[in-house]
Amino acid sequence: MRSLGALLLLITVIAAGLPAAAESGPSYNLGPDDITKGLPAKDAAYDPQPGKQYGETWTLMMRSDNGAMIFAQVIISSTGFSNFFPGYSLTIIGPDGTSVTDSQEYDSQQLVASRDKLDLHFGPVLLSGQHPHYRLKINGERVSCDLEITSRGPGFSAGDGRMSLRNGKTMRICWPAPDSRIEGTLTIDGRPIDASGWGSLDHLVQTMLGPSFADSWVSFQVHAGDLDIIVLGFDANEDFDDAAIYLVLICEDGRYLAATNRVKLIRSDFAKEPYTGRLLPRRITVRAVGEGLQMDFTVSGDYIVNRMEVLEKLNPVTAAIVRTFVADPAYIRVYSKAMLNLELNGSSRTVPAEVLGQLILIK
Repeated sequence: MRSLGALLLLITVIAAGLPAAAESGPSYNLGPDDITKGLPAKDAAYDPQPGKQYGETWTLMMRSDNGAMIFAQVIISSTGFSNFFPGYSLTIIGPDGTSVTDSQEYDSQQLVASRDKLDLHFGPVLLSGQHPHYRLKINGERVSCDLEITSRGPGFSAGDGRMSLRNGKTMRICWPAPDSRIEGTLTIDGRPIDASGWGSLDHLVQTMLGPSFADSWVSFQVHAGDLDIIVLGFDANEDFDDAAIYLVLICEDGRYLAATNRVKLIRSDFAKEPYTGRLLPRRITVRAVGEGLQMDFTVSGDYIVNRMEVLEKLNPVTAAIVRTFVADPAYIRVYSKAMLNLELNGSSRTVPAEVLGQLILIK
């Protein structure tokens, strides 16, 4: 068992997920007929790929009704010195605001995983299930979770979920449980916390390193009663034509209503964040349009609930080399209240909502 610092660095952008796109480029158009077909069980399963840039993650974000939050990644990667070695990162934020993160990696020989359905375990980690029921159990040194995840609607991918870039590398994203109720228990330093709330589970497989094409990533889930909206995407760097590629998925009571890639993120009111020393926007507005669709909401105020500078987990010399020549990644975990404005097929509503998510800064 080793520290997960290097693994988090090498595949740091995996955890946020990305929108699917057609193989001809980053443009795609989706309607309700494209997002109601569900997922084969194999799409959620372990899918190892050849090459040293292979990385695979299952990401769970959850907000409990009592105010607790969880950000969990189960990771398998060949980007280090070993092939197909597993690890996890688990951050739990208690109802009182206490925030603790555990992260470890393990020898590949400990990994036992099916390729036909989601069923994998290693060390203290168990992730298994078939639609609509999944289980995530992690027993870390300071934090742990044992959660039952129930998807209210079918699993989702945009087309085959695959995005191909010009260098022949690929990524595949799907959501086994994009619109879920989650029940179970959490612990922080042995103190149990009941968990009952909402969240999502996604699965990403990639054969390329994030810093080669992206400068930052965004992953949000907007929750308003029976309405849930997922926002996923990245701001590409100059090697990918400086594109901004985002997907919005709108769900209500287990039904998928719409999806669009016509999405714009507007960042404003920048200020230096004390912990990381980075300039971060105090306001992030998300706007999406599509056939019969207009939507917007704004994350603002003191929305940061957890921060993690990945290079802090490396020794100072290695960190300096990576910061200079590769990337300087940081995770910013987000929770905010917002007003959601949604117009869909001639029906309009403005409702109070909660926003949970991650900003992943690469440069």
